[in-house]
Amino acid sequence: MHLQHVCELLRDKVSPDLNYCIANISQSLNYVVFQINQLREQRDRAEKDNKEEKELHEREVSDYKMKVHSLESEVEKLQVRLEKAYTEKDKLEAKLENSQSELGKAKAELEKVHGDSSYRYSDYNDWRQKLTKAELDIDRLR
Repeated sequence: MHLQHVCELLRDKVSPDLNYCIANISQSLNYVVFQINQLREQRDRAEKDNKEEKELHEREVSDYKMKVHSLESEVEKLQVRLEKAYTEKDKLEAKLENSQSELGKAKAELEKVHGDSSYRYSDYNDWRQKLTKAELDIDRLR
């Protein structure tokens, strides 16, 4: 604006050729000022876009960190559950071994009783046969 004021003051005091040059310089300077203003607007828009992008990126990073933290927490919970399951498995295996041992003892005792009962049944049959034979001998002797 100062330049325009100076140009107006000089217009009446200088030759028409110089006036023409001053007008061209004035137009050129106005165009340069116009371009500077456009560049400033572009810079401001670019800074605004950059700031928005940076904020979006920071939000995404924050969301990602929260998700990672949540997943790490879930992994810890699952690890605890897995350890409990392994402990329970070990207990059940110990119970199974104990039960199998008791079953083996019970089977051995059952076989022993069954063997004894077979022996006793065999004895009973032997004695019954002898009794029957003795009864027949008695009947024959009579």
